[in-house]
Amino acid sequence: MSKTLAPQRARQCDVQALAIRQQWVADISTSMAQIEGLAANSEKIGSVLEVIRAIAEQTNLQ
Repeated sequence: MSKTLAPQRARQCDVQALAIRQQWVADISTSMAQIEGLAANSEKIGSVLEVIRAIAEQTNLQ
């Protein structure tokens, strides 16, 4: 590789690495939002199950 192409190639690698890191950040942010949504839905499901258990106890359906 010539002396003039080496810096250009290094710059291209830097740009590509930055783009990959930015995509990782975006992917992680999306994943975190999905996990938070799952956690919220899990809490809602837990609340529904508590109501079902309470009804079952009151009606002796255990």
